Amino acid sequence: MRGKTWSKAIVLIAAGSLLAALLDGCSSGTLKTADGRDAIARDKGDITVKSENGEMKIKTNEKDGTVEFKGSDGEGGTVKIQTGTSELPEDFPKEAAIPDGAQIVNTMKTSTTDGEGYIVIFNVKQSAKEVGDFYRKTFKEQGFELSEFSEDSNITLMGGNDTHSFLVGIAKNEEDKDGSTVTLTYGTK
Repeated sequence: MRGKTWSKAIVLIAAGSLLAALLDGCSSGTLKTADGRDAIARDKGDITVKSENGEMKIKTNEKDGTVEFKGSDGEGGTVKIQTGTSELPEDFPKEAAIPDGAQIVNTMKTSTTDGEGYIVIFNVKQSAKEVGDFYRKTFKEQGFELSEFSEDSNITLMGGNDTHSFLVGIAKNEEDKDGSTVTLTYGTK
């Protein structure tokens, strides 16, 4: 069930992004289905998409560049996705530590009836090995199961426990050869 919820969330994001692009430049308006029902409505920066499974609202904040998607997961629950900010969400779990000095590039938070998920992309002035060591130590100290895959200077760590899961992808930063770019995916149940 958890995989279905995430798959639906990804489809919602893709559909919402496509619809936003199609309606770009319109301050307001409605697209209708062949039988005359409202399917997509835009009111300034907000878009509402209606379907037989419910509706999804897309809200954009032009001041900070964030986008929020909120809708039904098709199973009676809701999905909420926030993306586009370079700040950690206020409720970001302390277990999902970020190394000191990290420059956050983007964050995304999802909320479903199954739990919360976070994706944080950041750059650090540390090698992939140093960042890998940081996460190995951090997650082992918390008693998480840990698996690893390494190729060249890229490291992928994954694991978790009964209530938390994580995936950390670490790669050499193409702009700062001494640094790394990290994608941290962290979920709570």
